[in-house]
Amino acid sequence: MINQKVCSIKEPLGIDCPPVFSWVVQAADRGEQQSAYRIVVASTAEKAAAKIGDFWDSGKVTSEETMEVVYGGKALPSCTTCYWTVEVWNSAGSKEQGLAERFSTGILNPDQWHGKWIGRERKSYTLDLTGGKWIWRRDDAAFHKVPAGVQYFRRSFTPAAGKTVEQAAVSWAADDKAIFYFNGEEMGKTNTWTAGGLKDVTSSVRAGKNTAAFAVENLTEGYAGLVAKVQIRYTDGSGDTILSDGNWKVSQSRQEGWQYPEYEEGGWLAPDQMVDFGGDPWKDGIQPELWDDREAVLLRKDFQVSREVREAYAYVCGLGFFELTVNGRLPDDSLLNPFPTEYNKTVLYRTFDVTRLLKQGGNALGVELGNSYYNEIGGVWNWPTASWRDAPKLMLQLEIRYTDGTSELVTSQPGWKITNNGPIISNSMYYGETYDARKEQTGFSEYGFDESGWETALVVNPPAGKLKAHMKAPVKRVASFRARNIKKLANGSYVVTGQEMTAGWIKLMNINEKAGHKITLTYGQALNPDGTVIKWGGADGKVNYWWPHAYIQQDHYIAKGTGNECFEPKFSYKGHQYIQIDGFSGELTAEDLVIYRVSNNLDTVGSFESSNPMLNQLHHMMVTAMANNFQGEHCDPLLEKNGWLGDANVSLGSLMYNFDMTGSLPGWIDVLEDCFQQYGTVPVMAPTADWWIDNTPVWNTLFVYGVKELENYYGQTGYAARQYDVMGKFARKDIHEIQQNGWVWHDSQLADWVAPIGGSNPNAPYNENVSEGSGIAGTAYVYGVLDYLANLADRLGRPADAAEYRQAMEKIYDAFQNTFWKEDLGYYQTNFWSQIGQRTRYRQASNLVPLAFGLVPEERKDRVIASLVRDIREKDCHLDTGCVGTRYILPILCDYGYEDVAYQIVTQTTYPSWGFWIEKGATSTWEMWEATTRSYDHYFLGTYDEWFFSHLAGIRDMKAGYKTFKIQPSILGDLKEVKARIDTPRGRLDVHWILQEDGSVAMDVTVPFGSTGEIVLPAARRLSVKLEGGVLSDSADGVRSVTERDGRVVVTVGSGAYSFTVWREGVLIYE
Repeated sequence: MINQKVCSIKEPLGIDCPPVFSWVVQAADRGEQQSAYRIVVASTAEKAAAKIGDFWDSGKVTSEETMEVVYGGKALPSCTTCYWTVEVWNSAGSKEQGLAERFSTGILNPDQWHGKWIGRERKSYTLDLTGGKWIWRRDDAAFHKVPAGVQYFRRSFTPAAGKTVEQAAVSWAADDKAIFYFNGEEMGKTNTWTAGGLKDVTSSVRAGKNTAAFAVENLTEGYAGLVAKVQIRYTDGSGDTILSDGNWKVSQSRQEGWQYPEYEEGGWLAPDQMVDFGGDPWKDGIQPELWDDREAVLLRKDFQVSREVREAYAYVCGLGFFELTVNGRLPDDSLLNPFPTEYNKTVLYRTFDVTRLLKQGGNALGVELGNSYYNEIGGVWNWPTASWRDAPKLMLQLEIRYTDGTSELVTSQPGWKITNNGPIISNSMYYGETYDARKEQTGFSEYGFDESGWETALVVNPPAGKLKAHMKAPVKRVASFRARNIKKLANGSYVVTGQEMTAGWIKLMNINEKAGHKITLTYGQALNPDGTVIKWGGADGKVNYWWPHAYIQQDHYIAKGTGNECFEPKFSYKGHQYIQIDGFSGELTAEDLVIYRVSNNLDTVGSFESSNPMLNQLHHMMVTAMANNFQGEHCDPLLEKNGWLGDANVSLGSLMYNFDMTGSLPGWIDVLEDCFQQYGTVPVMAPTADWWIDNTPVWNTLFVYGVKELENYYGQTGYAARQYDVMGKFARKDIHEIQQNGWVWHDSQLADWVAPIGGSNPNAPYNENVSEGSGIAGTAYVYGVLDYLANLADRLGRPADAAEYRQAMEKIYDAFQNTFWKEDLGYYQTNFWSQIGQRTRYRQASNLVPLAFGLVPEERKDRVIASLVRDIREKDCHLDTGCVGTRYILPILCDYGYEDVAYQIVTQTTYPSWGFWIEKGATSTWEMWEATTRSYDHYFLGTYDEWFFSHLAGIRDMKAGYKTFKIQPSILGDLKEVKARIDTPRGRLDVHWILQEDGSVAMDVTVPFGSTGEIVLPAARRLSVKLEGGVLSDSADGVRSVTERDGRVVVTVGSGAYSFTVWREGVLIYE
């Protein structure tokens, strides 16, 4: 017995849902199946091994099922350690018993959290711009047609004589971007009018003249303006307010020293636009974008352990990120805890076994808190103005259970000590970290640490979200690499080249610098002509309006001067293949650094290899890109770091074949459900801070298709049943919306994103937008959702629901034909068109999608596939698809008899093609087809990998976690060999075929325990097939049937290993 799991996790700690059990049986005999099982859940490992189930004894249950067995014992209390084992009987009556494995429950009732949310007092600001005017110098320009450009504003003031300033703050909003200066010092930036700025300038106020100044850029023709307020509060309770109005001065040119109080304003003009704050078009929907509280926060607590400890668990939620240490030691090797969520709905806590870290006598807990999305300032996705945004905070409960049967709690309370005077003086998911080693609080999580100078932690407002257990595979350092090359530039900078695109960071060692010396590490995906790393954001980096405050992906290390120092970041990760290191004085060698991939620690379950090195390289590129995009959600690790639903939705097959997605996807679907409950729809990315709240089926139907594929690939039928009702609410919203548009989806949304635009020019500037609109793809994705839910409703005994879904499907089917079928053309085409680049009006995706989703009547299929093949050949066997069509082009061509065309596409090396990426040096899959692509680390165009498994290896049509599946390999092109392996939830599945020198095909297949495989061999007659060199017979061991069907030999087999040979004259090869 292997791979015993509870809730799809090996020995999970702190689960807060009913336990669900699964296991894998290893068997050598063919056709062997489980006939019965018995599960025992006990309070000790000894009882479980002895089959004394004081929590639950299922008794002997006649069943073939090895997964999704739901706990049926007495209610398990919170914070309880359990041990379980399973005994199985096979079809011959022999039995086998698994090991006694552990799991524990979490805190199941909110009232059982005995700690308090603690943290530091955050300065309270209100962004109230009431009374201010939106000012600008328009001259003769119309209000709504102000030319793009930069204007400079300043206003000087003098605090009241004889009074002491207690607090001074400046708030502002600008359309579009602004840089704020106070007394000549740059103090803050904003990059969109919806996110206002708010800066405490108390420490910068001087006696006499002070000046608030702004450089404001209107990015495009349209509305423009600045609204600002300076508020001064004196110690006597009085105050002054300076508002943006006609007393401000404005210039349309930058002049030396313009932002300083001493500057003479001669020649500067008064604004000629003054629009009341709150009026059109801006109204008052502006939220503050605070730069404060960027430091990591340290908390600590000393406590005593007076007796022998039997076990101890710590339950911890630290927002945004946390790192727990006990007596100076980490409880495990996980990172970036907890995963991001929709924080006003759910916050996650981790459970740690800290038994081995405690000792009798004095002990200490230490927690360091980072910002994550809970307190983020970067990007254009509303993180700075998120409704949940707050300073870092902690909830912790340590339960210590002694061998004498007693227990005690250590919880987060106001008695803890706290400081923001630690070494991480700034941290951001986007911008990176600044680490000042001179400020290290060495030993802060050890007993007796000198905490003088630390503050007392305060009880703070709890997050709105409910505490739930973290039930996903944690982020870890999942791989490490040596540098491939290190080059020293003429300016003294070092540029490190990694082995491949990676998400994570480096550990820099052997730092021998003077105290206060700064080393800067800039991570990137490409180089400038001078060899430096291309930077993003900041004053002059690429797409800097997304991240105006500073360069992104940049860490700073300030040495403490002790020698042999090392540094790696803690609360941010980076997408990169290159790292530029500035300020490292020694000779940097490969021994001075380690490159880490930092990602969800998902099990890799699939492998693929062929005789074509190019296909093997493509497979590695896609696996690399997918692995780089797992950090709690699925995202671009370099630029966006967002959970884009569409990327995963079109890539579900590739993800499922390669990774154990039960460790990631259900938890992400929980976030989608939180979004659905909050916004009434599932947005295009999750979590989200009220950004792009739109019902976009090609993206957000991941909410349903993710469940469908978890059921197919991992047998999560119980999970599908639990999600059924909320998926039904989601589907009914789609039914209502599509009905309002005549039973087809409307255009102008995300659909076949990033189709090529350059014709034959690979250097064309990319444009990701969709020329043909979203009507065909959106309609098909809704149709597919209803089809799955109708079938699920049948299985769950919900006939009325099934009838409702099928009735809507009929309406959609008819409307689809009436709207998109062009009889005179013989193919499908939208009624929407926007010419972008060199795109042709015929869209391959518009015909692939109807074929893939069953929307093409039988009598039209030949014409549709003919139009598709004709277009591909006219384009010299290049694909012309975005993320949607790319998933379907290879399998559709094979399924309709054009394997040769599919192979020509996949082995193409000129633009647009996957091989073109290889020619350009790619190590992972790109965001766009063009050489001008924005990101080199998106996986949604690499969906050829699904086809590698489903058609080249032939593993497809799996149901109920591979309980049944088909193997139908395509022997095509110049391929001589294909080998694929999948560790299914029922055991290992292997396919290995070789086209031998004599023209025969040898194929070895291993079917997992308890599974039934339908092997479709490349032969028309059974007499052409041998099994282990002998006659292929229905009566052979493990063989259940042999038939000849649709020109193929079909062999249905049970579990076990089989070796087939198809003799030369019988082999079906597609060249």
